Amino acid sequence: MKLISKEWKRVLTLGLVFVLGIAFVVSGVTFKAPTAYAATCTITVDIPDDLNALGAKIDYYPWSRYRTNGQTFDANQGSTVTWKFFVNGFSGSNYNFSVPNAATATLTVGPDAYCTMKVINVPSGGKVNVYPWNTYWNNNQEIVVPISGSCTWRLVVNGFTGNNTYTKNFDCTPLDVTKAVLIVKSYCDMEVQMDAGLPESARVNVYPWNTYWKNGDKVTVPISGSCTWKLIVSGFSGNSYTKKFDCTPLVVDTQHYCTMTVINVPDGMKVCVYPWNTYWTNGQQIIVPISGSCTWKLVGTGAPSTQHVKHFDCTDLDASEGLPE
Repeated sequence: MKLISKEWKRVLTLGLVFVLGIAFVVSGVTFKAPTAYAATCTITVDIPDDLNALGAKIDYYPWSRYRTNGQTFDANQGSTVTWKFFVNGFSGSNYNFSVPNAATATLTVGPDAYCTMKVINVPSGGKVNVYPWNTYWNNNQEIVVPISGSCTWRLVVNGFTGNNTYTKNFDCTPLDVTKAVLIVKSYCDMEVQMDAGLPESARVNVYPWNTYWKNGDKVTVPISGSCTWKLIVSGFSGNSYTKKFDCTPLVVDTQHYCTMTVINVPDGMKVCVYPWNTYWTNGQQIIVPISGSCTWKLVGTGAPSTQHVKHFDCTDLDASEGLPE
């Protein structure tokens, strides 16, 4: 068989290329030059050293890619990186960083991203409680915050927490608790007013039952908060009540107490009241808290040892109930 000459091979090759070219043109297929990928830039985060102890960091789009001072990340040269600043657990505005056409760059957090906010006009015994309610700020405390961020807060004073919550925008002005909402205070002074029929020793006992208020006391409380209290008088406590803090007095009156008379005590006997160091005689009147109670027994010559319970329901304590039938 006769071999094909080199010239014929060249002709056949050119012909094949020509035919394929026509086929691609007819089919609409075109050739494209390879796409060149953008070069990357390594960006170093620069945050002032005095903010590092406050949890300062940045986050950049698409978020949850936090970087602290000195850490780096890569971005395409010529692109734009959107980022925000975090400090003390709060985040602020979005900023744009233009990535240069260079191998490295620095993203600097400047004074336009944060400022110091002062807490003012917190009443004595009070604190500002900040959401999620595990942070407390004192009067005159200064906090570094990100500009254009915000916090939700409420007032805690004298152990009571207000139900109202307020929003403070971080605009480099103080957090003034007296200007919580349209210059309406977030707290007020509540006066304890006891009826004249109560003895001076009467007290309001406040939950968790380790705080006592007397007649005329003025207590600073957070507006919209509340307390649970009960009356202590003659050594006894009664029902629990709820007082909402609405800048009106806490009033203790005859709906909370009454006078109980001891009757029918046999001659030579007395009523002895638990813990057995108080004695009442026949005809004696005792001021008691409504819905309280006492345990008592008769003492004296011939007295039985039986104990009894008297519920304070504004009826008399009839000592004849302690005698055998």
